[in-house]
Amino acid sequence: MRTDDKKHFVIEYYPDYTLVKVTEDKLDSVIAPLLKIKFQELVSINAKNIILDISRCQYCDSSGLTVFLVGNRTCKLKGGVFLLVNVSDAIDRLLKISQLITLVKVCKNVEEAVGIIDPSLKIHETYY
Repeated sequence: MRTDDKKHFVIEYYPDYTLVKVTEDKLDSVIAPLLKIKFQELVSINAKNIILDISRCQYCDSSGLTVFLVGNRTCKLKGGVFLLVNVSDAIDRLLKISQLITLVKVCKNVEEAVGIIDPSLKIHETYY
């Protein structure tokens, strides 16, 4: 595992997926463009499965919602999956109201998302 520390998010690289953890409480027009660029960079290095952990986010605006769409589309084009994990109640309501819940797969936690990517993968320890 390699970890890149960024101001707004942390990236952990695993053989079968990449975990992106947003470290801010808002997913807005400041962070959204950076994440979209990072998703493009990740798939260019063959990271086709991306898990986006937004456990610290309590707020998401329209630019944040586009991050979910871009992530989903980017991964699908590479034959992978984009999974959103640790979604707050407020963002979950926003996903339902906007009907993005029908396009983006939401999981309770990282372990559930990893199981979707490959059921044979198991996370033995997760450090946060």
